[in-house]
Amino acid sequence: MDLLFQEMKQYLLHFLDLGCSGALDQKWAELFPFLSYTGFDPNLEECKRLASQPHPFKEARYLPYAVHKDKGTYVMHKTESIYCYSLLPPNHPWLDRFSFSDLFTETGAEPVLCTTLDHLAREEGLKADIMKLDTQGLELPILQSGNEILSNAICVETETGFMENYIGETTYAQIDEFMRSKGFLMFDLSIHQVGRKNFLSEHGKHQPIWCESLWLFDFIGQKRKPPREQAIKALTICRALGYPDYGFELAAYFNHLGVLNSDELASLSKAEDWEIQHEMLNGPGGQAKVIEDLTRRLQESEADRAARLAVIRKYEVAMSETTRRLEESEADRAARLEVIGQYDLQLRETVQRVNLSNSVLPKISIITPSFNQGVFIERTIRSVIDQGYPNLEYIIIDGGSTDGTLEVIKRYESHLSYWISEPVKGQAEALNKGFSKATGDVVTWLNSGDTYAEGALWKWAKTGFQYSGADLWMASHHTCIDKDDRIVGVSENAFPNHSQLVQYWRMGGRRIHQPSVFFRRRLLEEAGTMDPRLRYGFDYDFFLRLSRAGRMTMVHGNWVDCRLPHQQGSGNPVEGEPGKFIREWHLSSKRQWGKPWEPRWWRFFISFQFCRPFFSWGQTTSDFISKRQMVFKWLYLWPGYLWSLMNGRGPLPRW
Repeated sequence: MDLLFQEMKQYLLHFLDLGCSGALDQKWAELFPFLSYTGFDPNLEECKRLASQPHPFKEARYLPYAVHKDKGTYVMHKTESIYCYSLLPPNHPWLDRFSFSDLFTETGAEPVLCTTLDHLAREEGLKADIMKLDTQGLELPILQSGNEILSNAICVETETGFMENYIGETTYAQIDEFMRSKGFLMFDLSIHQVGRKNFLSEHGKHQPIWCESLWLFDFIGQKRKPPREQAIKALTICRALGYPDYGFELAAYFNHLGVLNSDELASLSKAEDWEIQHEMLNGPGGQAKVIEDLTRRLQESEADRAARLAVIRKYEVAMSETTRRLEESEADRAARLEVIGQYDLQLRETVQRVNLSNSVLPKISIITPSFNQGVFIERTIRSVIDQGYPNLEYIIIDGGSTDGTLEVIKRYESHLSYWISEPVKGQAEALNKGFSKATGDVVTWLNSGDTYAEGALWKWAKTGFQYSGADLWMASHHTCIDKDDRIVGVSENAFPNHSQLVQYWRMGGRRIHQPSVFFRRRLLEEAGTMDPRLRYGFDYDFFLRLSRAGRMTMVHGNWVDCRLPHQQGSGNPVEGEPGKFIREWHLSSKRQWGKPWEPRWWRFFISFQFCRPFFSWGQTTSDFISKRQMVFKWLYLWPGYLWSLMNGRGPLPRW
């Protein structure tokens, strides 16, 4: 594949973006070095602005046209969100039933001169290997007006509604029928759902409103023999978008037709042949580094900021609806509680305990311990306050930083409930100070460097209603990010009960990841706070006591982005001292065994002695073995270990 990939450098991939915002989704990133990008915007000034922005493509241009099925003058309906502008009027009777209807509020209208794709093909020499259409209801008429361009396209992506979100909109069902009639196969379908305007909008499943569908041309089904350039482009697209099975099927077909030779087909016969080698883009670190940098800068564009404002606006709409309900009369509120009771008695009892004159959302106390984390602390703070969660108590305990951390904290002082900077003896002591200031119903802590995912606190609030009987909530996984906030992996959280958590030696490297955990403040009174005598395993010791005092539950989803390498707290053992890390875990575990005359003490003792030959005190939790490995290693190692114990020479240090 490398030879074919090198040959691709000779060609241009013509990318047509109708409904552009100046940036493409990252799934197209592998194709950026080959793209001849053409975007459309009816506003000439906006085209000039977009053209002045840096871009990662081989070449780019923006044409000041609106595209429709026929040439002529049409009316552009302007709305509250620029991403909802359309040449079709919004279907308000339908949209007003949903929580995002305010985005479609009309703010004006203006005439727009429109042309067709086929006209642009003749007048502007327009070509398209890839077409992306997000034209708010006009996708099918535009495709029908571009038969000449569509006949040579390899890949098409459309964003269409399942219902008429705009009056006269063509729906996904019509797009599906049209694309199949043109010889395309559907490869991906991303469905977007929206809740309705009522008090249950944050619960359960929602209405599918629109979708993004990806189509690839079926050369085999249509019995088309492409020229070699188009064949290479088709294989490159399959490779970049992650469809190696279809790519190899095409390659075998192209070989049968004589477009590819046998050696080229053989070079595609392994899975690794379909993996992109980034250094091939333009030398080691060359073009790939430029793409990475330019992509990051494009994400800070005006269009991207507008998208973030639209999300904020959505939450503001939800909060205004909540506020309106709270301002209704006592009789109205009583009637609402009665309706809630018909669906869920437990939810009704919960609502009755809420002080309706204040807020129905539980108060969350977030504590951030910090010491000389000036590089990351602002990202952490912004991720908390940008949640827009109204019933929030944010506390920062700084250990006397000298690297500029305090200047950052002072800039956001108005958003903080409490902060202090003074020397502490460790992170455990800093957290205990934060716990003493917390007054929320629910408490958690976020290390300086980690960040919350978008809407994390709102997701937890929804979870709090669904799992109201729990005392400790844990997300099923979290993403791992590097120093530049790029996602480098996903880590699953272990979900042990108290007994399993005590037996850390059997957890196979899995563990509870602290940033993904929320717990009720009353557990601090029952389980106690952090043990400041522990330096490496204080969080494990803390969760041992919490899991014994309260009921744990796991919720599917991700709430937090953890930075790697972890530079705060005991999330990883201090380099060079993993033995001390494991020893503190063991000491904390033994505190939960009970007394030697209790059966549970013997159960934990025997379990530990069974597993003890299989790891050393210098290992980290990621080195622990799986249950299957444990069985085979036990059969091999246990006889020798037993013999050494009988002779007083244990292979591991004694306690």
